[in-house]
Amino acid sequence: MKTYVEVITPETAKEHWGQIFPALEKLVLAENDNEADFKEKVCTGIIDLWMVHGKGKGFIATQINGDEKTTFQILYAVGKWDGKQNTRAIIQQFGKLAKANNCHSLKIIGRKGWKKIFPEFDAQIDSNGKCTLRKAL
Repeated sequence: MKTYVEVITPETAKEHWGQIFPALEKLVLAENDNEADFKEKVCTGIIDLWMVHGKGKGFIATQINGDEKTTFQILYAVGKWDGKQNTRAIIQQFGKLAKANNCHSLKIIGRKGWKKIFPEFDAQIDSNGKCTLRKAL
């Protein structure tokens, strides 16, 4: 089965929140966010949600931010989607989306293992083991 990414509209997110949030809950709460605030950001379009289809399903939450909306940020990614090559391909597609939205950089917040998958990104690992990857576009 080919891996692909599908946007989840704010309307769909509202309708299926009970199925979506449990998959992201641990990551959202670890960032000191709460369900109500996260849901509001998703349902108002501040944060975009994507569903990854492949061998399994996963979710990715993204946001365009920065002083002039120039950074495309991948906030949360959870699920299983066919390994390292497909993960790289998915992130490359988000890089194209970022360029199409006039962003100058791509930022990924994830686990330190992502540093090995994306050696072309500058990586910083904090004291909690969270890895922030950045790349100019």
